[in-house]
Amino acid sequence: MIKNFIFLALGIIITVLYVIFSTEIYEAMNLDPAFMDEMYNAHLYSTIASTIAVTVWIVAAVYYYLINSVRFSRWYHWLIMLLLAILVAPSISIYFPFSEFSEEGKDYLMQLLQFNLINIGITILLFIIVSFSVRWWSTNCRHTPIPE
Repeated sequence: MIKNFIFLALGIIITVLYVIFSTEIYEAMNLDPAFMDEMYNAHLYSTIASTIAVTVWIVAAVYYYLINSVRFSRWYHWLIMLLLAILVAPSISIYFPFSEFSEEGKDYLMQLLQFNLINIGITILLFIIVSFSVRWWSTNCRHTPIPE
């Protein structure tokens, strides 16, 4: 039982660290300097990181606690939820900078696509971490994606 709380605490800590250090994480990716400066000046890093973190936690909670069905407890069902998180989180996170830059008349479409690929990778990694953090209290899906 203590192991479950340790996993939950680690998931929360990693998520909070990602949101807190989102600027440093994204700046380390070394994309186009002008694009990165615009993202930084518009304070979009923390907004995007928060959006990804909240989306991943909500999708995991829906899977493990709302759906929580024996019929939906296989690894490929978990993969469907991961794909849902991959569709939702980066889509929302690309909307904020795209609308910001469109209003200013700046064209950073290719940089936004590269940035979105980074967000997809972060979403996958964070969803895996969150899944292992919250799955222990699920009655039917706690063995997904990898059995104990």
